[in-house]
Amino acid sequence: MIHKRTTTLLAALVAVLAVGVGMLAAGAATGADAMQFGKQRERLKPDCTNDPKLGSCTAIGSVTGFINKLGKTKKPFVAPSNGKIVAWGLELRDKPSNKVPPGEETSNLQFFRDTFGNDEYGDDPVARISILKRVEGTRFKLKRNSPDVAIPGSFYNQDTTITLAKPLRIQKGEVVALSSMTWLPNIKESNGGNTNWRAKGNASKCQESATLETTPHRGLKTTRGYKCSFDDRLFYSAYFVPKG
Repeated sequence: MIHKRTTTLLAALVAVLAVGVGMLAAGAATGADAMQFGKQRERLKPDCTNDPKLGSCTAIGSVTGFINKLGKTKKPFVAPSNGKIVAWGLELRDKPSNKVPPGEETSNLQFFRDTFGNDEYGDDPVARISILKRVEGTRFKLKRNSPDVAIPGSFYNQDTTITLAKPLRIQKGEVVALSSMTWLPNIKESNGGNTNWRAKGNASKCQESATLETTPHRGLKTTRGYKCSFDDRLFYSAYFVPKG
């Protein structure tokens, strides 16, 4: 699900506008009994540098997806019991450079803005988390969304936790996915099979040539196929509190 231009790599995913959420630095209190989904055991970083001489930056575009395998852990974003999601997080590296790399016509930042910006969400990163329920096979129903969050400059080079003013209910077996409404530079390309993530899309549209045709899962209670599978590493997390 990676689309390439000469020096820019990009994979399609999703993001959105901040409404009623509090933002805390990573490590801030999310509840002593909260379980972190997506906790990183290896020290990997997203593939994006703001050095125009290096040229490359990797980002996800407009899509919904979830991590299916993280190291030796399978289904790390599946709720083990009924409960609630009280917060979620993103880890970003550098903001894409606004300087034009050698041999290119536009900067990485402008390329992402031109490719994935839209009238509804603007040109910059916007994201939220979504709760999905498996219906059958690789088909999932969208149950709930968190408020949309416009990603500010302070999120770069940080592992940031976003607390939810109203926690999201989640039932046993449901999945916490990441939705990007524009684009989001929180991905490390091809982690050698150590990780796996699955995205909304038809099997016939999972190749590079179809990357730009993806869209996030938006309609509540609608069912969509998540047939695209990739071995890239996404950097997002969620904090789960079991029902007491």
